[in-house]
Amino acid sequence: MKQYIYGKNTILEALKGDKSVYTVYVQNNAKDNGIIEQCKRKKIPFKIVDKSEFIKKLGNVSHQGVMAEIEEYRYSSILFLMVNSHYY
Repeated sequence: MKQYIYGKNTILEALKGDKSVYTVYVQNNAKDNGIIEQCKRKKIPFKIVDKSEFIKKLGNVSHQGVMAEIEEYRYSSILFLMVNSHYY
């Protein structure tokens, strides 16, 4: 399953990391902070879209003109962590 993250620093960190980034969306009037260059370098697809696309996918949040579709975060219960811990 996929989820969306947003914000310039959040996207830049995701592009640096090992998490799967499927598509980056940049608002058509946003000032780019090297995000498009990072996408090109890592061969990650990006789309230039208008504000309505951000509202449709995220709602009315402060997204700084950039969002990304990424691999969903996997959460673990505290019980799982305790059972699988070497310190328990």
